[in-house]
Amino acid sequence: MRILICTSFGAEGVARFRADAMERLGHDVTRLDTDALMPSLPRPANWLRVRTQSGPGVGALNRALIAAVAAPPPFDVVWCDKPLYVRPATVRRLRVTGARVVSFNPDNPFGRRNDPGWGLFLKALPEYSVHVLNTAESVADYRAAGAQRVFAMPPFFEPSVHFPAPEEWSESDRDIDVSFIGSPYDDRPDFIRSLWRDHGIRLRLWGPRWDRVLTAGECAALWSGGPAYGEAYRRLIWRSKLSLGFVTQANRDTYARRWFEVAGCGGCLLAERTADGLASFADGEEALFFTGTEDCAALIARYLPDAPARARIARAGRRRATEAGYDTVSRVRAALQEIVAERGC
Repeated sequence: MRILICTSFGAEGVARFRADAMERLGHDVTRLDTDALMPSLPRPANWLRVRTQSGPGVGALNRALIAAVAAPPPFDVVWCDKPLYVRPATVRRLRVTGARVVSFNPDNPFGRRNDPGWGLFLKALPEYSVHVLNTAESVADYRAAGAQRVFAMPPFFEPSVHFPAPEEWSESDRDIDVSFIGSPYDDRPDFIRSLWRDHGIRLRLWGPRWDRVLTAGECAALWSGGPAYGEAYRRLIWRSKLSLGFVTQANRDTYARRWFEVAGCGGCLLAERTADGLASFADGEEALFFTGTEDCAALIARYLPDAPARARIARAGRRRATEAGYDTVSRVRAALQEIVAERGC
């Protein structure tokens, strides 16, 4: 198939992983980078653009999409990642060409996180051929808002980036007891504080905005820096005895992408208990799941001194992720098959 993918190919690399997977599956992929059309702005200007969803960059993005599909041969699929700035009229113009126009949304306009900037997307929502979500929790909300078709594509790990440590890596190289790489959503700051203060657990945090929710003393003890990507991200997982994982409750998430990446990297995952998590990894065998701070602290106390048990769980988690098809290509293949199921492409 011919596929146009419209997204930000930023530092995190997830959108690039999806596009690369489409090419590895044999599809003809054209990439439209929104960063080139909507460059970063100073904070006040970006605040205004997000809330008004207008400005030169917004117009340039919509014109570029229309121009891209105007040139023959036609695209079978136009895939838009979190298309906050795509206008309803633009989606209609894209569909006139016969393409399946797809919105992939890793976040949730119906959740409690209250992110700004959803107005234009909600107006355009009924115009898309298909909506692809991270979890199935909001399928009913999308349908009630007018979505024609909607389904979930679970997160993935990228084997070219998320792979285990070399054989010579040993327990002595794991110099981080417990790590968390991510943002301070929901009650995570209080959860982390409790593990550290009440249970004496040595944690290290990487990710944005922790300095806004922790005191200077807490930052000095816990926060090691901003986001980590690629090799740096992988090495942090390798260095960690236990890799902590949460769901973003305000997003109604039922698992997190990092859980699959930790497994792909051969790390020992310690994650918040959810039904989808338990369906993805066997508790106590392929990952460890907790309910609340006390349970999490007890699991840390149990498994930190038991390197053989952690290694066994990490190996089994990696095997499950690989054999069950949690990799990028497998997830993308299944999503594309679902997208074109009704049109015989």
